[in-house]
Amino acid sequence: MKLHELVNFRNSLQTAIDLAAMSMVIEKSKQNLQDISLDVKSEYKDAVNDIVAKYKQIQDNLNGPMNDALNLIGQIEKEIESIGSRLFQGNYDLELSFKDDDMLPTNIRNYRHWRRIRMDLDDSADKHLLSRINLYSNYKYPALEIGCRDGEYTQYLVASDPLYIADVHKEFLTSAVSKFDDMYSSRVRKYLIKNNQIQGLPSNQFNFIFSYNFFNYLSFDSIKQWMLAAYDWLRPGGIILFTYNNCDLGVGAAYAENRYMSYVPRSFLVPMCESIGFVMTEHRDYDPNISWVEFRKPGELQTVKASQALGEIKYINR
Repeated sequence: MKLHELVNFRNSLQTAIDLAAMSMVIEKSKQNLQDISLDVKSEYKDAVNDIVAKYKQIQDNLNGPMNDALNLIGQIEKEIESIGSRLFQGNYDLELSFKDDDMLPTNIRNYRHWRRIRMDLDDSADKHLLSRINLYSNYKYPALEIGCRDGEYTQYLVASDPLYIADVHKEFLTSAVSKFDDMYSSRVRKYLIKNNQIQGLPSNQFNFIFSYNFFNYLSFDSIKQWMLAAYDWLRPGGIILFTYNNCDLGVGAAYAENRYMSYVPRSFLVPMCESIGFVMTEHRDYDPNISWVEFRKPGELQTVKASQALGEIKYINR
């Protein structure tokens, strides 16, 4: 079986075979009956105790299929891990190929074109993502957008003061600010990403870091380096929200197999970010293949700004 088929199979088994939940319900019912038997009249006590014994028998009978199911899922997990380990190694080659037009896979025209493509979002997914941006964009704090593309989401971050944007390609930076008038575009602070780094950003500065369709193409280790940097850039209480290719889902695994995006299961991503010090605050998966996750740097968000010098800005577009 291919990786995405194994992932779908495992997920289906985990959903269909919820023996642990069944065992909990039986245990709760058994305990309730035992409590009742303490107060019941003597002529009914034996009958209640007989029912309790039968519940215990059901529990014992569940142990066999429960262990069989867990062993089957464990076997599938090992096969997924074996294939996934090869994809982890391939992530580096994939990341390099997206940075060098001459190395691109034949099914992708070029990196600039691919990153310009808007991932399919249904209305609820798009509205929810924009609601998170609106929640954290605030004139009291600066924000950073990593991988601004053509400014598709930059226009919703303008409430932040100041707004920093960064991308691998200068043309994206130019395109993103071209949507604003000259007065505002001159206030946006633009940075070029080189070797997966942004040089010159201040520590403990941002309350919000946002990235859309950028981490989706990075190796797991590169994402770790970005998260280490983000932890330094964020103020205590600050938030980073980014999209990625969740390979705990079948469609994400298929994207990784076909070298459309990198291999980054959420079950690996979250523990890695937590080891840096982040706390996961929210994550979402939407069909057909859009996943985003949100982490907070521990602490209390603070600012000395009482007001915005030029008036609060919520949204700008020409």
